This record gives sequence, C-alpha cells and structure tokens, in this order.
Amino acid sequence: MYRIRFKVFLDLDNVPLEKVKREVRMLQKKYNLGTAIIKRTNRKKENYHVIFEKPVESQEKVVEIIRQTSVCPKFLECAEKLGLSVLRLSASEYKDPVELVEVMSWP
Repeated sequence: MYRIRFKVFLDLDNVPLEKVKREVRMLQKKYNLGTAIIKRTNRKKENYHVIFEKPVESQEKVVEIIRQTSVCPKFLECAEKLGLSVLRLSASEYKDPVELVEVMSWP
C-alpha cells in the first residue's frame, strides 16, 4: 500500500535572505524537514523559493508549516483554499534565471 506524502515549498517575495534562512532553520528544527534548497528567483528583488527534502503526511500539515513563514499571500491562499503548493523551478519567460543560493543541511 502506498502513502501519499507532501513536500513543503515556500515562495517568499521581498524577504531578506537572512530572514529566509532564519525561517528555514526554525522549520527544520521544529518539523525535522531535512535539507532545504534556497533559490533566488529575481536578482533585483529579494525573492526566493525554498524546497525541503523530507515530505510531511498531509496538505494540512503543509499549510500549518507555511503559515509560520513570510510566504507571499497568494501562495498561502492557494495552499489553504485549493490544497495546492506549487513552485516554478525554472526561469519564466522574460525573467532572470533561477539561481541556487544555498543548501541548508539538517541535522
């Protein structure tokens, strides 16, 4: 029998990198989410995507986790109302390429 698991993604817009790192570390400690990959999605602004290595057991848990962060309101709204947490992993047309900023290991 298969179990459905859910990855935790964060979409943070106009958030300083140091704050992103603090939030990532807090979530890693509190929820044991494993390694986190931080990517910059806009060179001119402080926009980041975060992907955690370890999945959680439900979309409700994903929403609980992302509510504790500075995610953009539309991202949170989609997670709450539609049960979706989706990130673009590559550059969109006419935008800067997505670039790796840091891999934060845990523990």
